[in-house]
Amino acid sequence: MLIQRQKITVAMQVVLIIVLIVLGFGVYLNSVNGGFIWDEEFLIKNNLHIKSWENIGIIFGESIGAGAKNNSNFYRPLQMLTYMADYSLWHLNAFGYHLTGIILHILVALVLYWLIKMLFADWALSLLTSALFLVHPIQTETVAYIAARADLLGALFILLCLCLYIRQDSSRNKITFTLILLSYILALLSKEYSLVLPLLIIMHSYIFKKKILKAEFVSVLGITFIYIILRLTLLRFSLPEQDFMHTTTFLQRIPGFFVALTEYYRLLLFPLNLHMEYMFRKFSMVDPRAILGAIALAVLLVYAFKRGEKNKLVSFCILWFFVTLLPQSNLYPVNAYMSEHWLYLPSIGYFLALAYGLLMMHSVKKFRRLAVYLIALILFLYSFLTVKQNYYWKNAIGFWKKTLQYAPSNPRIYNNLCKAYMDIGEYEEAISSCKKAVALKPGYLTARYNLADSYKACGQYENAAVEYKRIIEHNPRQEVAYFELGLLYEKSGDKEKAMDSYHKAIEIDHSYVEAYNNLASIYAEKGQTDKAIGLWEKTVGIRPDFATGHFNLAVFYFRQKKYDLAIYHCDKVIDSGNQVDPEFLGLLGPYRKKNVNRP
Repeated sequence: MLIQRQKITVAMQVVLIIVLIVLGFGVYLNSVNGGFIWDEEFLIKNNLHIKSWENIGIIFGESIGAGAKNNSNFYRPLQMLTYMADYSLWHLNAFGYHLTGIILHILVALVLYWLIKMLFADWALSLLTSALFLVHPIQTETVAYIAARADLLGALFILLCLCLYIRQDSSRNKITFTLILLSYILALLSKEYSLVLPLLIIMHSYIFKKKILKAEFVSVLGITFIYIILRLTLLRFSLPEQDFMHTTTFLQRIPGFFVALTEYYRLLLFPLNLHMEYMFRKFSMVDPRAILGAIALAVLLVYAFKRGEKNKLVSFCILWFFVTLLPQSNLYPVNAYMSEHWLYLPSIGYFLALAYGLLMMHSVKKFRRLAVYLIALILFLYSFLTVKQNYYWKNAIGFWKKTLQYAPSNPRIYNNLCKAYMDIGEYEEAISSCKKAVALKPGYLTARYNLADSYKACGQYENAAVEYKRIIEHNPRQEVAYFELGLLYEKSGDKEKAMDSYHKAIEIDHSYVEAYNNLASIYAEKGQTDKAIGLWEKTVGIRPDFATGHFNLAVFYFRQKKYDLAIYHCDKVIDSGNQVDPEFLGLLGPYRKKNVNRP
């Protein structure tokens, strides 16, 4: 039962909103100095699509990794659009991306304040729920990890859509109707879990005994149907390899779901030892955490349905938690058995229940002072832990080292640590990390490539060659490994082996222009100019903007006194934005004056 509170003025409402905004910036301000970590490499740093507004159409037709040639089945164009906006303002300064994340988190909290106030007409409950949501350290993974922005956007538009739907119950306004549908579309374009919205509408109708708004609900279902059809057809992208996902059945994943529930309860109650990467794991139903999770689920659901009439708020908290968690429960295979940022939307149920309990204590006169102290203590502790947890996301090396404390047998973490060391030129440390990755998983080709590249970077060419050969042993269709071997053979003076490696790279990938170019250079050294020119012509035929191919053709056509062709290919180099040796341009100068016909 809620306590009836005196209504507050508009001015007071504004003050409360300012308090929430200040609180949000206060706990996350130290996160703005963090760098780019993990998936942010391909989502932002190496993603060509976000670096020009001309690519807006492309990001609405491709997966999130397409701009960096990274396989992904995630379709989240609104997330990529916000990165595009950030890049236009900040380029690759991570400060701006983190600032956007903080602003979005605060906006979610403000919309949550509106939703709770509409549902329960209690400003104190709305304020405390939103404040707990803002400062709880479980949210740091969503806010401080730029790649988790989809969760921020999805939550924002789901909550906004629900607010508009509830408001529409009394207004029946056409503009509100349009905004409901627009919010839902934006939610779907942010993250796939937004498909849960129809269930939330049904849940709201069940708990609060409200008739479902037929026109709005049918329209939402129509959008849902269209989205699903598009995702199964035009917007179905290639999936990255996920061995765990493909080798586990629904029944095998159920124990993991119950284990995750127990872990989620623990993290919400005692938010300590927070970290990324919970790995792919199989669990047994005899695991104590699976048993506890199953019992808790059963008890909570029975209470929600049996006692919902008497306490709508608690029923709402319970059902909200499980309904919003469902899309990311791993019952349908996702990329881990649990993840902290998957709690971003479900955690609202916990914060609402906690706020309700604290305010009920405050309503009892003899516990009022204790309740105030307890509220202040909880907000302080959560804020302190959040500020501390933000440092976990500060830089890549510190991040991976700490993550290894919780996942010491995960080869992917060692590989990522290796890459972080490579980025700052600490190749000995990179080699050590990559060796651990391939020891744990010998067929981990990405780690072997990084190990080989690290060897090469510090001059250990023989060890690099060994690793490239091991890559080929694991998978003979690795054109990059053959190409890199060719480079190493050239460096050692073995031109024949280099040519053989380049030929094998080309056999696997007929469009490998770098391999054609290097092969042509060897033919040119051998005096087989016609073969070399033929290969260079092939490179610019495959990739018309391949400046190296055009320049080599310009040089060799000049030597053959085919000045028109030399000038043509030299101009192509200039058109591509690359500089040409001024001495060579000087040699071409006299022939330009003759107004030679261009092909």
